[in-house]
Amino acid sequence: MQIVFMGTPDFAVGALEALIAQGHEITAVVTQPDKAKGRSGQLQFPPVKECAVKHGIPVFQPRRIKTPEAMEELKKYPADVYIVAAFGQILSQEILDLPKYGCLNIHASLLPKYRGASPIQRVIIDGETETGVTIMQMNAGLDTGDMLYQKKIPITSEDTFETLHDKLMVLGGEAITIAALRSRKADPGKTGRCEDLLCGIDHQRNGQTGLHQNGSRTGQTDQRTHSLAQCLHILSRKTVKDLEGDSHGDGSQGSPGNDPCGK
Repeated sequence: MQIVFMGTPDFAVGALEALIAQGHEITAVVTQPDKAKGRSGQLQFPPVKECAVKHGIPVFQPRRIKTPEAMEELKKYPADVYIVAAFGQILSQEILDLPKYGCLNIHASLLPKYRGASPIQRVIIDGETETGVTIMQMNAGLDTGDMLYQKKIPITSEDTFETLHDKLMVLGGEAITIAALRSRKADPGKTGRCEDLLCGIDHQRNGQTGLHQNGSRTGQTDQRTHSLAQCLHILSRKTVKDLEGDSHGDGSQGSPGNDPCGK
């Protein structure tokens, strides 16, 4: 699958490395501009750019992603899907509509509770006992798209922002590569129902599955949902074999017992 990856800090590096390791073609990395560091003012690459350069991936660093010039540059990079992780700029609907299968976001919390900025700090301040990452379909709002997959971890008494950040960085990479675990059981050529292909992550919270974050039903058939099913199905073809082989390892993150789908 051809992917344009958008991200900037260390948190996003785990997902980029995981996608590269799975054999997907990263046609471009979009990240924030280099920033001056310290008294010397020497420009420093964002962590995601360092990763991209290491792998020989083209890098695009727009100061403003919504300009006509940035749009024209994005169109140069073929993409089935954009995958976004802590990019640092809000994408317009015009950008979200560029890739064939839309855009997926990796959010460092269990949505919908911790929408917006600083979710890692907020779960620690609030004394939460678990957190995780959410894979969501992006729309023009702030963390308001359909939630597709969640992967959870406990928060221990020893966890700090740094330790939790590093755990979620790894978890984000795992989650984006296994988000299609449920979709392989559905036929993307026939279904338009999110309930048929996405984890029922709202089941315990809302007493029913397949809710939008705003509470509306996600069972409505539309072309974007159909396209998303196809996208996840394609991703799954590169991940299912690895997942099924995980039972020979420690199974700590990829085993069925840890799958929030319960399958």
